[in-house]
Order: sequence, then structure tokens, then C-alpha cells
Amino acid sequence: MKILVLLMALFTFSVGAAETVTFNEDNTVSLKDAVMSGSVTQTINELAKRESNSEPVIYLVLDTPGGSVFAGLNLIHYLKGYKKPVKTVTIFAASMGFQIVNGNPGERLIVDTGVLMSHPMSGGIGGELGNGLSLDNRNGYIKEIIDTMDKQAVARTKGKVSLAEYQKAYDNELWTTGQNAVDKGYADAVTQASCSDGLSASVETIDDREFIGFSMMGPLALQIKYEVSKCPLQMSILRYQVAIVNAATEERFVLKNSGYEIAEKKSSSERGMYIGQNKSESAEIEKTIEASLRYKTFQFYLKRDMNSVRGINWF
Repeated sequence: MKILVLLMALFTFSVGAAETVTFNEDNTVSLKDAVMSGSVTQTINELAKRESNSEPVIYLVLDTPGGSVFAGLNLIHYLKGYKKPVKTVTIFAASMGFQIVNGNPGERLIVDTGVLMSHPMSGGIGGELGNGLSLDNRNGYIKEIIDTMDKQAVARTKGKVSLAEYQKAYDNELWTTGQNAVDKGYADAVTQASCSDGLSASVETIDDREFIGFSMMGPLALQIKYEVSKCPLQMSILRYQVAIVNAATEERFVLKNSGYEIAEKKSSSERGMYIGQNKSESAEIEKTIEASLRYKTFQFYLKRDMNSVRGINWF
């Protein structure tokens, strides 16, 4: 009897026990952005580079708020045909990020403070009005996708959650974390993760530009340039710059700068081609950027500052 109790205790202790993983340049791909066509294409490209290397397992680290359903499905489709095991490691996987975790056939790891979140799909459809058949057919197609993803998520719980229970849970947003996610069947194991010295020391530079419109001085773009560690566990932005740029002349007006040693160029025009003459507008932009950085949890928030200056009237 004592032996049986001991064996049961050991078994209980081992279920969901933390797996230790070390991320390095060759075994790690990170999706630290919204799930969109661009970020998924980049993720697939990085996975492709590692498909034939000597690493037995690839870790796909997810730190995403979700995004496009169809972009996410493209990634899931790619993962299902990958030539070696891919284990997802969840830091934060919401919405379509949750679906990628459950759509990938490999093991679902989660850090002890990791978050998985599922909620109802949102979006819109359009089509011929007429007798309504076009809209009905498209709506049925979307429902079929939702039904497939729901059943897939439930199947991965291995009987811990029924389809009705899952749908009821996510109807008002399903949030779960760490060991609780394992207990409910939405993850397979908690992991203790670390980065190799080489990965921690490596820095990635992101330089994004988005066209805004034309001014008297030429085409304008918003540029956000920032650096982050390649270690997916180090989420802080090392340095950044937000600027309005004349796409033709490369003249720029720096709205916010932290750490970059870049000379600031200004237009010689009396009217000026950049925002800055209106102090209240400049102050509001700077306030928005500072708040985003102060309260951010993930680096993709910085990219949202592109939208904070879209409503400005250009000179």
C-alpha cells in the first residue's frame, strides 16, 4: 500500500512538470508581433532557414495579441508540413495566437507566467445583396472555420474540456496562465526557459516606415526605428526613435528619441514640412508615445504609435 501511495505521489508530481529549454540562434524563432501577413511571412522564412539544421527541435516563441485569422491559418498549415518537431512556447498568445498554439501539431509549452487567451472571432463580410445567398454562403464559410478551430482546441485538451464548455468559456474571453493552462488542457507542460549567452548578446534592429501622405515639400512617412534583444525573454526596447521623414530627401523631424545618435534634419521652409509648429499637437504625440512605452507589455505596442500621428494636418 505504501509503495502504491509513493508511486501515485511521484506520478502526480511528474505530470505537467516543468521542462527546461535553452533558446539559441539555431533552435528558436519568435513571433513577437500581431499575426498579420507580414509577420507570418517573416516567421515562416525564419523557420525555413532552420528546417535542415542539426537541431532536433525548433521552438516557436509566441508573444502576440493575435490578428488575422487567415494569416494564422497559413502559419498553421506550414507548421503541419514542417520536417522536424516544432514546440510552441507561450509567453502571451491571445486570439489567433491561441489558435496557432493548438493548431501546431507539436508540444505546447508555456512559461509559468505565460498567458493563453481565446475569444469569439470578430470581423465583417461583404457580398452581393440580391437574394442574400452570397452573404449567407460567406457567413457559412466563416462559421465552418470557427467550428474547425473550436474542435481542434478541444481535441488538444484530451477530454479535459467538452466543446460546449470551451465555447461557453471563450464567449466572455477565456484567460488562463501557466500551470492552470496545463491543468485545463490548453497547454502540455510548463517550461523553465533561458537564452544562450550568444542569443542574449545579439540585437535585432527594426526599422518600419509607413507612408502618410503628400505635403508641399514631398511625400511623408512615419518612421519607427528600435532595437530589441534577440532573446525572446527580454522584451524591453533597448533604444528607439520616432520621426516624420520626407521620403524623397530623407529630411526628418524627430518626434521622440531615446538612445539613437542620429542627426536631426529640419526643413528650411518657413512654413515647415513637419509637425512641430503646433506645440499642442507635438506634445500630444509625445505624450502618446511615452504612455505606450511606459505601459507596454510587448514590443508591438510601439508600432501602434504609427497610428497616433495619422490624424495630424500636414503643412
